[in-house]
Amino acid sequence: MWQITILTDYNEVFSDEHLNMYKRYMEAAECTNVFCHPELICAWYESYIRIRSLIPYWVWGTDNNTGNVAIWPLVLWRRNMYGAFARVVMPMGSMDMDYHEPIFIYRPTTIMRNDFVDSVCYEINKRASADIILLDGMQCSKPSSVDYVDKIVCPYCDITGYDKDGIIEKLIGRRTVSEIYRRRRRLEYEGEVALHHYNKKDVVGCDESLKLMLECHTRRWSRAFKAPGFHIALVKRGVEAGIVDFSELRVGGRPVSWYIALTWRNVYSLYMPAWDAAYRSHGVGKLHLAMLVAEAAEQGMTRVDFMRGEEAYKMEWCDRKDYVSDFRIEGRSLRSRVVNTLLRLRR
Repeated sequence: MWQITILTDYNEVFSDEHLNMYKRYMEAAECTNVFCHPELICAWYESYIRIRSLIPYWVWGTDNNTGNVAIWPLVLWRRNMYGAFARVVMPMGSMDMDYHEPIFIYRPTTIMRNDFVDSVCYEINKRASADIILLDGMQCSKPSSVDYVDKIVCPYCDITGYDKDGIIEKLIGRRTVSEIYRRRRRLEYEGEVALHHYNKKDVVGCDESLKLMLECHTRRWSRAFKAPGFHIALVKRGVEAGIVDFSELRVGGRPVSWYIALTWRNVYSLYMPAWDAAYRSHGVGKLHLAMLVAEAAEQGMTRVDFMRGEEAYKMEWCDRKDYVSDFRIEGRSLRSRVVNTLLRLRR
């Protein structure tokens, strides 16, 4: 049986003492992912608290039978009239980050994991009377308390045992590799083609490049919401912490392609790409990606994770798939039934 503690005081949750303790647990945990890192969580919360009504719902759990400890940074979002004034509990980073599994100090069994999720949902409903609990990016099987499940493909490629030259040809074939480097030779007529990674010293000056990247990303994916200041905070805090790799492909010193990637425990996760539309026909996005995958293999990474979604460019590179699920639990009270009915009518 899980003993659940939920912290809701902002000053306690985001105190240095609490975050440092959490970081120590995270680094020691057997079951974790990069999106749980305190720097990313803080970047997300501090960006969204300016535009949304949020209350921390930070969960600590201890299994009385095994002594296992679970940690789950959640948040209560009180939506406005356009969201039917719904009270929504979701993971910190929800919708901007792909995986939201709880951290377990020792790898749990399926039953133990599901019991923890059910215990947390019970405690949340008792405290917050949540209209909706949205648990996205979950790798566990469906807990008993869940009403709706949406399953999403997460493609990845296994680069174990390959060098920087062999991995690219293995993934996309010799003909495609030849085409990538043919286009690179064309680009070199405009100037030197070089890959630049921002580091702790020069990341403070990345604002202009990142602003240009976000503008290019918005032109390509116009419906993707971006919280003001979130990506700048994510990049700067993440690079400082050694978990974010922000790179740009430059032609003649001018950036034409960008990638925000995350690194954690030998996994290189491709979080966000963008490229200058004027250079799309030159294949700068694919060239940039090929260079990053080659570097990941050279650095001893074991996996390049393309994360949620099976877009065509991902499937071209990937040889394996994982799956995550988005769980939705609706409140049983009269208020919750009315709220959820209104939300369904607005879809």
